[in-house]
Amino acid sequence: FFRVLFSCILPCIMFDFRCIQSVRTRNGGLQGSNLVALSGFNEAIEAHFSKAAPVKPTGIWPSSTIANPSGKPVMVLLTQSWCGACNGLKASINNGSKVSSAMKDFDVVHVEGDGGKMWQEQGHGYVPQAYFFGSKGQPLHVEGPMAEYKHFFANDSALADGMKKALVLDKVTDSLDGANMAAAESTTTSSSIAASGFNQSVEDLFLREQPSVSGTWPSSSIQGKGKPVMVLLTQSWCGACKGLKASINNGSAVSSAMKDFDVVHVEGDGGKMWQEQGHGYVPQAYFFGSKGQPLHVEGPMAEYKHFFANDSALADGMKKALVLDKVTDSLDGANMAAAESTTTSSSITASGFNQSVEDLFLREQPSVSGTWPSSSIQGKGKPVMVLLTQSWCGACKGLKASINNGSKVSSAMKDFDVVHVEGDGGKMWQEQGHGYVPQAYF
Repeated sequence: FFRVLFSCILPCIMFDFRCIQSVRTRNGGLQGSNLVALSGFNEAIEAHFSKAAPVKPTGIWPSSTIANPSGKPVMVLLTQSWCGACNGLKASINNGSKVSSAMKDFDVVHVEGDGGKMWQEQGHGYVPQAYFFGSKGQPLHVEGPMAEYKHFFANDSALADGMKKALVLDKVTDSLDGANMAAAESTTTSSSIAASGFNQSVEDLFLREQPSVSGTWPSSSIQGKGKPVMVLLTQSWCGACKGLKASINNGSAVSSAMKDFDVVHVEGDGGKMWQEQGHGYVPQAYFFGSKGQPLHVEGPMAEYKHFFANDSALADGMKKALVLDKVTDSLDGANMAAAESTTTSSSITASGFNQSVEDLFLREQPSVSGTWPSSSIQGKGKPVMVLLTQSWCGACKGLKASINNGSKVSSAMKDFDVVHVEGDGGKMWQEQGHGYVPQAYF
């Protein structure tokens, strides 16, 4: 008995203890009684995971769906025990608070090992990964910060951001399902519905030949042909796309506005060449001016700025595009020749302004509190003008040339502190839904 006890049983107990300790050590810095379960997560995190039999997807991402009777959106987290990045993510979640706080709004499924392969998109075999599904089991196309590894979320903060986006997107697709999917289902067998899912009368207004696009949004452009262009991106498997199609089919706002546009409809993966990086959801709409310049028209949701949910929202976007096209077109006509003629001048600085104008700008950008229209700054005795531009923007070049060659703004600048922000740093100043440039705030 003692021979068996000392040679077999005690070493096994000691080995198990060392295993538990090694798990705790690998996941680093875990506090107090936050014991790590065999999954590598704190027991407090582990308690949030779904205890029901793991759901299985139907189909392959991005068209996979799940049966989801709970009414909550679902996050499926895929890891491997041998994966260093997975251990890093687990440690970050264990020691953070953002994901654990957000988990109450989700059913969370954690799949460790090769069982995760059934969830993965083809060509995306790395780990860790996270996939999101809506409260009705529909896929939610939430992407991480790396375009090539769109299902990869490196840490607590990145995954929590993804969860926040999923909640917003679930509300949108859920409302679309409620408002438009019945109409979509009732019309899909109608003889007036084309293979694209649009009424034949709408389908007839689409361009038959897709223009080629140069560059990547927001600096992409096309060959202009005299009318502004709307590029509408959908996928056949997408419930929100079906809802938008049904809303357009049964409405009149978009179809009435289409006479003023060349409209390109791209269904399927061919739409990827049009998309802005980090915006892989559908449906989307992009707008270009009558000279092929990008028109920065945004939908009502800041995080999904190319998303238009229904006939009314898309028609509003088309209306904005017409106005913006007139502005950028007049700028191009009036000032672009001047802009081109002055770009090589020795008096032009890297910002595109004359040195005499550049010298009037504040060298230090003030900090802004809040979001326009309720934002504020620390005043220093003069009113402040904040001018937002982008280096790729034709309208911005036109405005710069007009200021360089005029005298009114430069004369008025003595009464202002003028802040010029070129690039994405201007986003903190912008009002939601107003992503175009140039802009001025006072």
